[in-house]
This record gives sequence, C-alpha cells and structure tokens, in this order.
Amino acid sequence: MTRRTRGFGHLTIAYDDRVPRPEPWLAEQSRWAADIVARSTDGDLLETCCGAGQVGLLAVALGQRPIVQVDACPVACGYARANADDAGLAGLVEVRRGTPCEALSPAERFALMLADPTPCAGADELTMACLDVAGHHLLPGGSLLLRVGPGRLEVVRREAAWNDLRVVDARHFGDQGSLVRLDVPPGS
Repeated sequence: MTRRTRGFGHLTIAYDDRVPRPEPWLAEQSRWAADIVARSTDGDLLETCCGAGQVGLLAVALGQRPIVQVDACPVACGYARANADDAGLAGLVEVRRGTPCEALSPAERFALMLADPTPCAGADELTMACLDVAGHHLLPGGSLLLRVGPGRLEVVRREAAWNDLRVVDARHFGDQGSLVRLDVPPGS
C-alpha cells in the first residue's frame, strides 16, 4: 500500500487506502470536542472507529486532554500510534485494538466520546453500537460527538433515548452528513 499524508487542522496525518481518508472538514468535530472539554468536568476522551486517529489527535492537540483510541483494524491502530508519535502527542494517547467491548473495561468512563462509523461497511449497525458504548462509558454530563450519514439524524434521535442520550445539537455538512452532539443527563 502507498503511504500518503494529508493536512488535518495543524497536524499532518499519515494513512493509506486501508483506512478512511482524513477528510479536512472533519476537523470541525475535533474543534467542537476541544470546546466541549474546555467547559466540561474532568475525564479523558474516547474515540471509537478511530481510523488513522486524526479526529481524536486534533482534539487532544487543541484541548490537552488524554484520549483512548479504539479500532478493530490493526492497520488503523498502527497509523493512529504513528500519527500520535509524529504529532508529539504519544504521552496523551493510548491506542487499543479491538471492538469497544473488547478494548474497554466495564468500569471505564469518559467525559467525551468521538465516533465516525460512517465510512465503514455496516455503518448503521456501527452507529447503534456507538450509541450503546456511549450509554455505558460516558460520565454523567458527558457528550458524544457522532458523525452520521445524510438522512440518518432522525434514526439517531430515536435510538439515542434507549441509551439515556439526548440530541442537543447537530451541524450539517450537505452530502457528507452531520455531526451530532448527544449528551448524558448530569444526574445519570
């Protein structure tokens, strides 16, 4: 495979065709995450379906909060680790290979979760799995920033309640889909 690089915010991200390409517009998800954690309670970040790690890495670079990045693909995990090293963020980044159920202990809780299952096969199933992970692993008052494909926001809105999540904001990017913020109520 041919290794490529692409700018993502102020970072340079390495990737190849085996992982989703770092789309520059998704830096908005990272900036939004950094803004949320700047005003939130303590707690680390979690990124599922991390791919080459760009969204979480930029959020960490902007917000200086530790992150656990999870992906089932060993190639993606390799790129996420290498990109963290190249960005000088290795001390704030832990990359774990596996599904969230395999990679996270039941007791782990996070202040914010990032997820971008959209480019993957079975995106609807992965989106529902991300909602489930958020329901089990976010701290009370925590947030999930989820990318959903075009026309999928209402499905997410309906399914969120099953995981004690509520949609509080959405930013639309035309054919690319939407970034959706879902929060866990503070008293949960």
